[in-house]
Amino acid sequence: MLVVEDDPAILALCRVTFQRAQGGPLPDVRMVDASDLATARRLIASDAPALVVMDVRLPDGSGLDMVRELRDGGTHDQLRIIVASASVLPSEREAAVTAGADRFLPKPYRPADLVEAVAELLRRTPD
Repeated sequence: MLVVEDDPAILALCRVTFQRAQGGPLPDVRMVDASDLATARRLIASDAPALVVMDVRLPDGSGLDMVRELRDGGTHDQLRIIVASASVLPSEREAAVTAGADRFLPKPYRPADLVEAVAELLRRTPD
């Protein structure tokens, strides 16, 4: 699983959350992270994660643009994507789903909500 997030505090929370979840609902999940889109692209190409948690506002562009890019290419159809954003406007949620996200998670999120969303998407069978 890849977490694309530029806020060090949120990344630290994700690391702790998924380390703890390895002893429970997500025993096989290994987290890697990227703080920008360029690094995320490299990791997706080399590691082929099953799931990405994507921030919207990143230093080198929009996470939503990358979601569109991943969906439009057709080579990442099985990739599950959760878009996480501090914006709770209905239009932001709609934009994430329209871009191709499987789930939208408003920030700040509870660690349990993040684990639940990841577990649910990883259990989902490919379309």
